[in-house]
Amino acid sequence: MRPWFAARWLAWIVMPWFAVSCAHPRSAAPPPPQPIEARLDRLEQLLRECRGAELFESAEYRSLVETLVGPDPADRVALREYASRESAPRVVRTEALCQLARAGDRDAMPLYLQALSHPDPWMRSAGADCFRVLGDSSYSSLLLHCMETEKDRNTRGMLLDAVIALKPPGLAVTLWERLPSETDFLSRYRIVEELARDPGPRRREDLLPILAREGSGTEQYAAFSEWAKREDDEGVRLLLQAIGWPGASEMIDSALRSLAEMTHPKAREAVVRLLRSAQGTEERKELLNALWDKPVDGEIESLVWDAAQEGQPEEVRASAMWVLWRSNREGVVGFLGHVAADPSESLKVRGNAATSLQQRGGEEAMQWMLKLISPEFPDDLRQKAICGLLLRLDLRALRQVREFALRDLSPEVRWFSIHWLGHVGRLLGPELVEDVIEEAGHDAVARVREGAAEARGKVAEYRPGLLDEFIREEWPMVRDADAAAAWIRKGRERALHR
Repeated sequence: MRPWFAARWLAWIVMPWFAVSCAHPRSAAPPPPQPIEARLDRLEQLLRECRGAELFESAEYRSLVETLVGPDPADRVALREYASRESAPRVVRTEALCQLARAGDRDAMPLYLQALSHPDPWMRSAGADCFRVLGDSSYSSLLLHCMETEKDRNTRGMLLDAVIALKPPGLAVTLWERLPSETDFLSRYRIVEELARDPGPRRREDLLPILAREGSGTEQYAAFSEWAKREDDEGVRLLLQAIGWPGASEMIDSALRSLAEMTHPKAREAVVRLLRSAQGTEERKELLNALWDKPVDGEIESLVWDAAQEGQPEEVRASAMWVLWRSNREGVVGFLGHVAADPSESLKVRGNAATSLQQRGGEEAMQWMLKLISPEFPDDLRQKAICGLLLRLDLRALRQVREFALRDLSPEVRWFSIHWLGHVGRLLGPELVEDVIEEAGHDAVARVREGAAEARGKVAEYRPGLLDEFIREEWPMVRDADAAAAWIRKGRERALHR
């Protein structure tokens, strides 16, 4: 899912034509093939029985929807008749309509066209999606006309997505004309992203004055990310032009992040030049922040290390600490650990060093975090250390964290400890944590009691095999998932018998 889509997707999640999510592990198994009428009846029954997202998470629901259009031509006839019924539930009706479009059923064209002018915005959105799926650019003018008169912002966004997907001749010109008057945030994002990819008869840099004058940071990043994906000289040139745009300092961060994402040699050279020539604290900080999740090696690594040393401005050092988790230089973990534990350092610098330890992982980093959970350290550092240990299911600190959840003087540490104990119980079983969660449910502080209730809900999700799924899905960098699971289970047994 692209970043621009995430916010609109939240608004559309209730719309059945975009309800595509992972199956709940306890969902019912798909039923055997049934006549089309029986499948539609079952969908209506599930709609009555399920609440909200439960319906769309059901494996049975999704299986029924995906198999609505079978090899029997009579299925399509029945679906067309059903999709035309005003009395049919709109959730099932729109599913029927969209499945016909996905099957390329052009005999249903009158229904797709009727949907575009339906009073219900759900139906209009479904109609827009049908034309997107059909892929016939001859309907682009109609969709653009519908956009001009559409009042519902989500439906307007669906219409825009359909037009962009159809790539009609002159699309870029249309989008350039539309951009100045477009007020919907997500639609502007989508237009900027498309124009950065394909500006048509104009130049890509023509976007820069618009972005500098009226573009949000999100729109700027949409364009700059597209330029970074080019991985060519032009992409580097455009981003450097954005970084140096007069009077548009707010564009710097997005352009720097995009430049740092590139692997093109000229992009790496540009980052080095910028790091060397940066004068002000703010500029250096932004440059370093842009490198947080990027490769740090060679000359860039040396410059980051220089920025992390004593004598540098606090903001610069803090940003450098944040980046060093990607460094492979010998002694980096010890350096970060000593900074995090040093009371003479500022809390911001120490906190970012602790975050890097947490991100890095490995036995040496774990040893430092086992030290940093001690009550002698500030709460912020202790929370980062608790997270770093229990996120990785390192149970050597379990006894201490159980104690923190009940006895620590800081309510924030008690709440945070309970939160991560819930994570442990969900993956490794309730017997490790349920007594602590029960007692924390009577804490004098409401936030801690709420944390206990949330942890109780997490632990209730436990089932055998969930740990193995978690390692494979959430820790893709682990080469031997079975060995990792075995090591964690050994730690579980030791924790149970202490």
